[in-house]
This record gives sequence, C-alpha cells and structure tokens, in this order.
Amino acid sequence: MIKTGTHRLKPDPGQQLLLKAYQREAACCWNAIVETANYYYRITHKWIGKNELQKWVKGWFELHSNTVQALTDKFCANRQTTARLRKNGNPKARYPYRTKRFATIPFKQTAIAYTAEGTLRLTLSRGVRLDTGIKPAHKVRTCEIIWRGNHYGLNYTCESKGADYCLLEGDKAGAW
Repeated sequence: MIKTGTHRLKPDPGQQLLLKAYQREAACCWNAIVETANYYYRITHKWIGKNELQKWVKGWFELHSNTVQALTDKFCANRQTTARLRKNGNPKARYPYRTKRFATIPFKQTAIAYTAEGTLRLTLSRGVRLDTGIKPAHKVRTCEIIWRGNHYGLNYTCESKGADYCLLEGDKAGAW
C-alpha cells in the first residue's frame, strides 16, 4: 500500500540558500514548459505530447533530469484535469498559464538515495546533493521539497504494508 506523509526540514542557512536557488530554477523550468506547450498549441491547435515536451526542455536547466520530467508530468496532469473539467461543463477551469517565481522541487526514485547511515539524500542536480538527515522507516518512492509559509517541508510517498504507517524517524501522526 502506498502511503503519503510530510516531514519538516531543518536546513542550515547555506542549505536554505541552495534550496531557494533550486526552487527558482524549478520555477524557470515550469515557466518554460508552460510557454513551450502554449506556443505549440497556438501554432498547431493541438497540445504537445508529454515525451516531446520533455525532449524540448531537457538539458536546459540545472536540475536533475528526473526533476524536469516530474515537472513536465505535473504540467500534463494539470492539462488533462482541466480538459476533463471543461468537458464536464466547468467553464472556469483554466489551463496552466501563470508564471511562477518559485516552485516545489519534485524528486523521482532515481534522484533519491540513502547515505551509509541510512539518511535520505536527494540529488538536486549533477554533483549537488542534499542530505535531509531523515531516516525513513520505509523506502521512499517519490518526494517534493515545499515551502510552507516560514519553513521547508518534505512531502513523500512510500511503500507500507497494511495498516503500518509510513512515518519517518521523529515524526508524529498529524504533527506539523
């Protein structure tokens, strides 16, 4: 069974600057994805496919390649949801159009690793890794670094058996 959870990150000031820079880079990537897809639609009157869109934005950003793929996946999911809502009669549903200054940083399985001590390590880009200091009880499948008002958080999914909860070390259910 796949479970989700949230953990509050406590990065030092240097890591905070690093995360802020990567949030800006993720926002630049998101903006390029939106701009490319909307341009393609204006020219061809068809939406660009996910794989083609990933090829267009690949290699342009200082992000892990799977982070760029995850942002593209998120855009395509938003686009599909909007199309479904419009088909069901919701005229207020809008396709992604707005530019962002900061964005969440998503991580797929290949960007997630563990240190020798068992703590979660995330690959931000080639040669740049963030040791979260978190020891997960189960294998983390995907995660996102988010900004929650005044602190960074880690949203994650992990594999769990039955009613066993997917808490990270030091987490309490419902605590945030």
